Amino acid sequence: MSDKIKSAWEKAMERFDDKNRQVSEEDLTNMEFRFEAQKLAGRFLKESNFKLNDLLNEYTGEKRKAVCRVVEETFLNRLVLPENENIKEENHRVMEGLLQIKQDAGMIKSILQEIELMFDQYIQARNQSYEKLKQDFTYRFNNALKKMNQQSNLSMDPEKHPRFKEEWLKLAGKVNEKFMPDFENLIEKIKEVK
Repeated sequence: MSDKIKSAWEKAMERFDDKNRQVSEEDLTNMEFRFEAQKLAGRFLKESNFKLNDLLNEYTGEKRKAVCRVVEETFLNRLVLPENENIKEENHRVMEGLLQIKQDAGMIKSILQEIELMFDQYIQARNQSYEKLKQDFTYRFNNALKKMNQQSNLSMDPEKHPRFKEEWLKLAGKVNEKFMPDFENLIEKIKEVK
């Protein structure tokens, strides 16, 4: 019995060793500075007067590149389609951070302007879809009352109805699907900028 456990252990260790041999030098450098870089990104996002560049200047050469890669990765993971005002504000802070860590300021500004425009269009599309759904839902409710020969003195807040919430989630998902491919393309453009 102990032989089977031992051989299973040995096989697991062999697989582990094989995977570790496949780790590149760049990956090792990224891992070494990952925690530090994530802390820097987090502090930048939380503290409005945090000077990211000042701390990044403490790193040189490959260390700086590794820290900047992880900070960028952290920022890009936080950049999302803005479903509310809090997310919109955080996105602005993320974009400020991207401006600070990228060398080609002109190119990154151009891409971030495209993203801003997309965010405005996204918010407008969400708001229009929401209002249209609300109007449709109210119209359907009033028609149902008329069919039942009831007075329309009854009023209903469509936003509180479970069916409205269900339909809104579906509709919001469709709006997201429409914008997500272009948003992902812009994220990839940001990754390509030096």
